[in-house]
Amino acid sequence: MELSGRSKDHLIDRITLSYNTSSALNLNNEETVCTQGTLSVNTNNPNRKNAIIKLFPNPVEHILTIELPQTLIEEHILIYDLKGLSVSKANITDINNKIDVSKLNSGFYVVRTGRNQSKIFIKK
Repeated sequence: MELSGRSKDHLIDRITLSYNTSSALNLNNEETVCTQGTLSVNTNNPNRKNAIIKLFPNPVEHILTIELPQTLIEEHILIYDLKGLSVSKANITDINNKIDVSKLNSGFYVVRTGRNQSKIFIKK
């Protein structure tokens, strides 16, 4: 990966990902088309398709419905604020779970399951 500042004040004006180049600093290198591989923060979960969390309504004012696949029932969920502080915990007993979020302050929150599946919601 190359970050280059070619201007007088060294502001970054080019970011290039190169593949099979002898000189990554050569600004005449052609850009490489990325057709293989994956760039992700969560690629090691083979059940990712089966572990989708659905939240509604979003934004929510009082009651948040959390819809989880059958594989995540009998788990727990944690709700975190954007500072990373846990603000609520609930046990999952059904595919559709209703959580009272009316006491939370307005803002963005993250729902995370015990298997590290997560989704963001907005509290009005």
